Parts: sequence; structure tokens; C-alpha cells
Amino acid sequence: MLIPWWVFTQSDGSLYYFSTAGEDEVALNKFDLAGGRQEVVYNLILPEETYLAGIDGLEPGEVYYTTLRAEVRNVTGAGEHLTVYPDMNQTGEGIPFPVHVAVDPERGGAYITDIGLRKIVYLDRSGDARTVLSQDGLGERGYAASFTATTSLKVGEDGSVAVSVGNQVILIKAGGELERVVAYLNHPAGVLLFRFVVWLAALLFLFLLVWSLRLYFVEIRERRVSLITKQIAVFIPIFIVSMAFVSWYIRQDFDREYQKEVFSKLSFLVHLGSQVIDTELVERITKPEHYMNEDFRQVYAQNQAILSSNPWLDPEGLYSMLYKVENNNLYVLMFFFKRVGTYYPYDAAPDYLEVAKKGCIVTGFLRDAEGEYMYALGPLYSPQGEIIGIQEVGLDTKKYNSYKTALFWKANLTIVIIAALIIAVFLFTVSYMLLAIGKLRRGVAALAAGNFDVDVPVTTRDELGELSHGFNVMAGYLRKYISEIKDLTDACFHFVPQQFFRFLGKKSILEIKLGDQVKEDLCILVTEIRSFSNLSKEMTPEENFDFINKFLKIMGPVVRKNNGIVDKYYGGGLRAIFPATADDVLRCAVEMCRELERFNEQLRFAGKEPIEIGIGIHKGPVMLGIIGEEKRMEGTAISESVNLAAALKNLTEKYGATILITEATLEAVQEMEHFPYRSLGMVVVEGISEVFRLYDVYAGDSREKRRAKERTKALFEEGVILYQQGRFLDARSAFVEVLRQNHLDKAAIAYFYLCDEYFKSGAPEGWNSTLIPSIYDQFGTFGAAADLKSASLW
Repeated sequence: MLIPWWVFTQSDGSLYYFSTAGEDEVALNKFDLAGGRQEVVYNLILPEETYLAGIDGLEPGEVYYTTLRAEVRNVTGAGEHLTVYPDMNQTGEGIPFPVHVAVDPERGGAYITDIGLRKIVYLDRSGDARTVLSQDGLGERGYAASFTATTSLKVGEDGSVAVSVGNQVILIKAGGELERVVAYLNHPAGVLLFRFVVWLAALLFLFLLVWSLRLYFVEIRERRVSLITKQIAVFIPIFIVSMAFVSWYIRQDFDREYQKEVFSKLSFLVHLGSQVIDTELVERITKPEHYMNEDFRQVYAQNQAILSSNPWLDPEGLYSMLYKVENNNLYVLMFFFKRVGTYYPYDAAPDYLEVAKKGCIVTGFLRDAEGEYMYALGPLYSPQGEIIGIQEVGLDTKKYNSYKTALFWKANLTIVIIAALIIAVFLFTVSYMLLAIGKLRRGVAALAAGNFDVDVPVTTRDELGELSHGFNVMAGYLRKYISEIKDLTDACFHFVPQQFFRFLGKKSILEIKLGDQVKEDLCILVTEIRSFSNLSKEMTPEENFDFINKFLKIMGPVVRKNNGIVDKYYGGGLRAIFPATADDVLRCAVEMCRELERFNEQLRFAGKEPIEIGIGIHKGPVMLGIIGEEKRMEGTAISESVNLAAALKNLTEKYGATILITEATLEAVQEMEHFPYRSLGMVVVEGISEVFRLYDVYAGDSREKRRAKERTKALFEEGVILYQQGRFLDARSAFVEVLRQNHLDKAAIAYFYLCDEYFKSGAPEGWNSTLIPSIYDQFGTFGAAADLKSASLW
């Protein structure tokens, strides 16, 4: 099997690489990238016991290779293998140890990394060696690097050099000038993206944690949360955290015990090495050329026997190194199970120096580019008892980490399964215990929803059973108490309408206090039985109250049906307010008249005289409020609008109308076509300082009166206009014609007498086209036939 040593790309599109072809033979191979063919260019037969370390070059004469005995050889065009490095003239003081070699394709020759002398050397074609860069020279430029940690050397096609030293890369220009030292490299985009995603996820988790805490403390705590949810929210996180802590603790404890055990075994192997390894042989290994000599082989075999006798630790991950101590410096003698040379310097860590000085066994961890290791260091003593070397035995933790991770996930899985079972049992137990609480909760919810007949079954004989029984007793008391409260509230509404509270912005009578008031633009309706005082005199007190209540029992529901509120009952009438629309108040007034007709039918059937009512309606600002004193309060409506509506009610009889409304009411009605009416003109209302335009809504009159007023409406309104214009004779003629068709029209009679009077005597000073109700005081009822004949109506 061919094992590649070095691979590089040529300009002809082929890959060239060296591979071992035998014990002392290497082959240069060519791989055609385009055709996929592979062929051997030539074979190199190496001298015996060469111990090849690395090789570079292509053409014969330009091939250089290094050996594990710290030599650099050049293969000439004639096939000779000449040692070109080191010799005393080239190296000076110290022990040279070349490790890497790379051919310069630009100038020929080769670059060499010498970890023994801690420098980079350029070897030209003639064999002259020139120091390009030393460790000390690099330090003078402000860079710290240990050349003994050199891992690779590469020369570019332009002659530039890149040397990897530890975690740094030294870049050298063509010709040997230092360009720069790269202490860190940019990561690939994929790695950067992965890290960005990880940090983003961490920030997102932190944000969600803060948001969750805010959500819990600001919002959720203010909401209703079930008892089982609270128990789950408290118990399960604590349980999970506890299980996670247990898992972490088990893993940490396992780590501590395992590390303690491994360090103990490693220390034992180091101690065993100090007893088994022949230190006289170690003392005789003094230079790189002693690699694989008889002394080296014997020490190697002794150490291998120690490691092979180990029954505890994984042999695949086990390694061992021997160091020789000379003048407080460490030199690597051998690295078991790894193909390296011998007797090259090693920049020791503090642990190594401690062992070299004190002779104690030291354990610890080591991390490098190849992985992480647990190690133990122990001294090697000469027969005279002096410390001449250090043995290092270590174990690669890769397998252990894999085993530990697998064990961790297995333990976690077991914990998760156990936790799931415990949580399931907990939830089942809690759910079973909360069944009774659920029944009680549903009972409370039903009671809160107004179901006062709810009864919770008592199924347990414990605290929950006592609570259920107590709830049932409480529900019984509540049923009784709420029934009494409801009856009391309903009784209060008999005296003060519920809508009145709403106007004042109150929910119940308990919130009412003296001085509560509000101003609204409303429609006011005032109605009363005509001549009720005379009617009541003919009845006993009991009959009076019985009659009034029967009348109001008919009219009150009509008001409420049309969105009205009965504000006050008095005598044989009532006062109502209508907050919604003016159409409601007119519809109510007309329906009152119809109900009155049915009521009069009952009176006639009982042998009693029918009654008449007058209805006054006005729309305007009204003050609604509470008056009285602390021990006696009542709601009322106070304003000029109320007085005006009452005054209109009084005018209905004088003008032969059942329903009188003001112009403000007419303008507020949206469907006036459903309510036949006629204009009475400008009228002086008694007790009111203003003049109002009034309208007779004869939709509330009896059928005969409605027909008569409908026939004469146009003629009547024409007469009103002529009267307002001061054309009294023409107006008189119009009203005469109205009276010929409807001789019971009291409004026409009033206008007729005024026109007759003003035509004869002239209008009084200050006359403003108004109809004056006081004309009734001068001419009586206007209805006598004698008066009509004297006025020459016929």
C-alpha cells in the first residue's frame, strides 16, 4: 500500500506525491487530474537505516529529504545521497535537529526548520547554509514563539515561506525578509455563521427568559390561574432542575473519581518506569545520531514492556515520552508509539521543571492541536541518585470523553424516564385530589353566574367535604338574601324608575344622594283628565283612588312601551320624559288616545260618563335630579320645558285639541307623515313669557274630529296665515268657511272672533300676529248658536 508523504500541484494539471514503496525505497507518483490516470515517475533507493522523516522536490538534483537522525540529504542528478546539513561549519554551537524541508521552486535550494538550534535555515544549491530567522531574532521583533513547537514548513511558487509554530504562522518574503506573524486566523464563513447562530440563540433564550419573567410577574400573576397549573408550574420546574442538578452532580462526581483513578494509575506507571528503565542506557543517548541504536532500542523495549503490562488503562490511547535533563534543559529522547527522532530540545512547562528540581510525581491535563490528554510526570534517577531524566505517561481522553458523553446521555435518559413517571404519578394524584375542588369550583362559578339554586354534592368526609357542606349552607342563605334584595329593588323601582338612575350615571339606588343632577335635551309629555276636580267630588275617596289607578294602569305601560319614563304621577295625570326620539313621544300620545277610547267604552258599559284628556308635548333642555332632604328624597325634572308642556296640556281644551306640540317637537320628529297635524299659528301660552308656534296633532282625536280637521286643514292654515298678515276680513271669511264645515272647531271660533274684533276695532297696540287665549275670557266658550247667529255666520 502506498503511503503519501507530500502532495503538491504542478502547472500541467497533475498531482505529484511521494510514497513509500518498500523498507528503504520511495516513489514519486503522478496523478493526472483530467484523465484520472496514475503512474510512477521514478523510484528512489534510500541508504540503509535512513529513517526517512520528510521529503520534497521533483526533479533529480532538487530532491531533499530529512531523516529521524537529524540529517538533511540532497539527491543529486547522478543519484547520490549527500548529507548537506548539518556540519560544524554551518551550525556553530548547539545540537542541530532539522525537522522539515521544503524546496524553493524560484531559486532552487531548500528551506529547513531546525528545532535544535531554534531557527529557519536557507540552504542554497552550493550547500551553503544561511540563517533566515531565529527564535531570538523573532523575539527582538516583539513576537514570542517556541521553534521547538514547529509543525510544518511550506514554500510558495514565488519563493515566499510559511512556517507553522504552535498556534502562530510566520510569513517570510522571497529572499528571507520577515513579512509578518499571524497570531490568529479568520474562521471560515460556516464557522462564523454557526457561532453567530449560537450567540443569537443565547440572546434569544435570554430575551425569552426576561420576557417570561415579565409576563409572569406583570400579567399572569394578575390573571386567574388554576390550582393544578400553579402546582405544575412550581413542582415540575423545581423537579426538573433538581434532576438536572443530580445528573450534573453524578457526572462531576464520576469525573472526579475517574480522574483520580486515572492519575493514580498513570503515577504508578511512572513510578514503575523509574524502577524498570535502565538509566545507564539513557545516559549513553547523547545525540540525534543515536536514534535506533542498541541503547535506544533497549530503552524503547523496556518502556514498551511497562506500557504493555498495564491492565487498567486503554492501550490505544496510552502514550509515553522520555526526556533527558542536562543543565536544566530538557531533551526529548523518545516518543513511544509515535515516529519521531531523538535528542532534540523541548521548551519545558513549569510542571516539568518542578519534577526535574524536586523529584516528585506531577499530574495534570495537556491540550494541543491533536487533542486533550491526562498525564503524569516522574523522575528518572541515575545509579548515583541524581535526576537525569523525566518520564511522561499520558492517556488520550478522546475515548473517555466519548464514553462519558454516552454515559451522560444514558443517565439523562434514565432520569428523564424516571422523572416522567414521577410527574405522571404526581399529576394523577393531584388530579384525583382536585376532583372535589373542581366540583366546588364549578358550584362557585355557577353561583357567581347567578344560579343560586346550585348545590355541590358532598362526596368526601374531609376538609373538602366540610367546605362543600359550608358552600351549600351559604348558597341557601344567599338565595334567601338575594330574593329579599331583589324584591326590595323591584319595590324601589316602583317609586323611582330604573332609567332615572341611568340618566344620573348610577347603578343602583344606594348610589343616589342629594344634589345628583344631569341636564339633557328631552321630550316632555304631560297629560291629565279634564275637569278631574269636579269628577272626583262625585266619588268617595276609595272610588277616587280606584279610578285613578285604573286610568294610570292603562297609561303607564303605554309610556314604557314607547321608551318613555314616567317621571311623576299627580291627580288624574302623569308626566313622562322620552330620551330616545321625538317619534316615540308622538306615538305614545296617539296610543294613549286609543287606550282612552277603550277605557271610555268600559265606563259606558258600567253606566258612567266617559272622560277626556289633554296632552301637551315639548322638546327642550331638562334638568333631572334628586331633591328633598336626607330622610326623604325623590327624583324630578325641573325646567321651563316642563312648565311649557304642562301649559300646553291646559290649552288643549280651549283650542279643541287632544294633543298640542311645539315647533321644536315637530322639527325633531323624523316620520311626521304618520301623525296628521295642523298649524295653530303663533300662540301666547299663559304663564310663559315667550310666544310659540303650536301644532294640533289631531291624529289623537276621535275619528269624526280627525275627518273634520283633515277636510278643513288647508282652509284653516290659510286663515291663520291671513290673520298673521293682518288681513282680518279675508281671514274671517276663511274661518267662517271652516266653521260651516266643522262648527265645533274651537280654534277656528277663536280666530273668527279675533278677526271680527280686529276688523271692527283694529288690532291692539303691540299686536304680534299671535292668538291670545284670553279671548275666551271675553267671549266665553264660543260655541253658543246665539253668538254665532249674532256674528252673521249664516
